[in-house]
This record gives sequence, C-alpha cells and structure tokens, in this order.
Amino acid sequence: MNGQGQILAELLAKRCPDIQVLHDRRMPHSKANIDHVAICGSGVYVIDTKRYRGKIEVRQPLFGAAKLKIAGRPDQARRWPSPTGRGC
Repeated sequence: MNGQGQILAELLAKRCPDIQVLHDRRMPHSKANIDHVAICGSGVYVIDTKRYRGKIEVRQPLFGAAKLKIAGRPDQARRWPSPTGRGC
C-alpha cells in the first residue's frame, strides 16, 4: 500500500470502524486501475486519489456552500452524498 492508501485507510477507520478498503484494483481487460474501493454497511464506494501541488484552502462565501480551491483553482471533483447521510 502506498502513502495515499495508508492515509485513506487511517481516515476511514476512524470514521467507520467496520469498513473494508481494497487498494489498487486492476480493471479486467484494461491497463486502468481503481485506486481504492471502500466497502461498508451503507454501500460500496470507489475512491480516486490524486496528488496536488500548491496551497489547498477552503473558502466560505457569505452565502452558499464552502468551496475547495487547490493552487488557486476550484476543485473539479464530483461528490455524491451518502444514501444514509452518515458517510458510512
């Protein structure tokens, strides 16, 4: 497991003690891989990790939701809420 996988496993274990995480899973008939697959009571989650350089900040506008900026640019990752609302 690489550094990203170790950090992810530690963060998820703190929030969801009964979670199982698989790392670096190869996709059949492809050179592609899935970085992490988290399996817990609320479902199965596919997690793609990236390495960013530059300052990471959360900006809280006067109205609306907080926004993540990486190296001065808005984060483009898509996030879906957990079906249970708990995240695990």
